[in-house]
Amino acid sequence: MRLPRRTAVALAMLLGLLAVAVAYVFLSGQREKVPAVPETLELPVPIADIPARTDLRTDMFEQKSFETKKVPKGTISTAESLHGRLSLKTLKQGEVVAANAVTMRSTSLALAYGIPEHYRAITVPVTDVSGVANFIKPGDHIDLLAIFTADSGAVSVVKTVLQDIEVLAVNAVTTPPEVKPEDGAQEEAQPRSRRGEEGRTVTIAVTPRDAQIVALSHHTGEIRMILRRTGDALIETLERSQSWTLIGNFPEGAGRPAEAGSGAPDRAEREQPPSWAEMWGAPEPAGPSAPPAVGAPAAKPKEPSVEVIRGLSREYVTPDD
Repeated sequence: MRLPRRTAVALAMLLGLLAVAVAYVFLSGQREKVPAVPETLELPVPIADIPARTDLRTDMFEQKSFETKKVPKGTISTAESLHGRLSLKTLKQGEVVAANAVTMRSTSLALAYGIPEHYRAITVPVTDVSGVANFIKPGDHIDLLAIFTADSGAVSVVKTVLQDIEVLAVNAVTTPPEVKPEDGAQEEAQPRSRRGEEGRTVTIAVTPRDAQIVALSHHTGEIRMILRRTGDALIETLERSQSWTLIGNFPEGAGRPAEAGSGAPDRAEREQPPSWAEMWGAPEPAGPSAPPAVGAPAAKPKEPSVEVIRGLSREYVTPDD
């Protein structure tokens, strides 16, 4: 019995679809038997536990493979991204590093986080005059002048003791003022009036040796701050300015100061100068003459006299007319 043409075509298509379905089911079953290889990532992990508040370096980390789907969001992906940052908590050995577990050093966290390496922070009290009328802001660079005056008030010396010093904070403010990109003007560019306020301070970054210079200058003299132009890092060689050479204010009865080029003092003299005047090159005030040593001849008078010797002493006697 022959099937009609249309019936035969329909039956053939049905059988073809059935064959495709059977093949799909068979192949799907075979695929499930072969385990899929998970995607992995190479991420930096600490070689050993890293304590909190540690400056991070690339050599503290090694690469380790992790399944991509098991890596938490916000994970640091390269060791180079960690270099120069600071750990906020202990970073465990072999574990991925979260972005919120590290940070860049900044005074916005606390002042200690923004002090440059190998430097210290020291605070100097200022006034409208010594603090450049409150124009000094965090992030600026300044020079420090020290004014020293003798106890007698007869002579004074001004010396630039430090140059190109970074300002870390002004009072309790550690964040530099923002600069508007559209016009380049700083917010609060003009200083707010602080007339009558007390306790105004400027905190600067200095080396341990320079900290001693600042402390001594403040203790024995008067400090003035000089505001630098932004980007100016020039260090100049400056001679001290002295009242006796600037206006001829020599102490009465004193000789003139030693001329330049007469030779630098040796190390012992620099470390422990015998007097304030010698320390700064000022003319030494004339003091009372020392008594003659025992056995030394007495000064001979100008008029005729007779020298009388009694043991170790000598004297001149003027004959009576």
